[in-house]
Amino acid sequence: MKHVSSIWLFAVVSLQSLHCMAAEPPKHHRAVQPPGLYQVDWEGRADIIQEKGAPVVIEGKIDGASGDGSNRLRSGGAARDFAEKGKKPHTQCLHAGTPAAQAAIKASCPDHTIKTVDPNTLSYVSNCPTIQSTRTVKRIDDKTWEIDTTMKFKGNMANQFASPVVRERWTRVSDLCK
Repeated sequence: MKHVSSIWLFAVVSLQSLHCMAAEPPKHHRAVQPPGLYQVDWEGRADIIQEKGAPVVIEGKIDGASGDGSNRLRSGGAARDFAEKGKKPHTQCLHAGTPAAQAAIKASCPDHTIKTVDPNTLSYVSNCPTIQSTRTVKRIDDKTWEIDTTMKFKGNMANQFASPVVRERWTRVSDLCK
């Protein structure tokens, strides 16, 4: 089994979840995150379906305060654990979307919907040519959001993720990104 970093899995999910943000949320909804710097606590699970060999299950966590990451890879009856020491807090800068960026995302995946679940929760669904993703954003308090993402990849590839599931806790630490 090859080692797959939690950070790498986080990056894949983060890039794919940009498609969910292409739809414009209701103005002034409490679940809409304001721009700023966020500390991100992250955990996720993905199955890798391989053309040959047993499926591989990847489970990972990243501690937002320290940046420490851990993975567990399972294939067949074997399991391997990995740990990565963080060099700094795990943060993400959330920028206000520019019209050009929004247009590019919409052009690559034009099928988006947003549903208001309750006064603190929005559900974003994107049905793109290669992936279908659902991202539920829930405001916990004035500086904390929980975000659950599920994805389903489409098409046949030799190796592909099958329905990654991610839970994130975004805590706003600053109005400005560094």
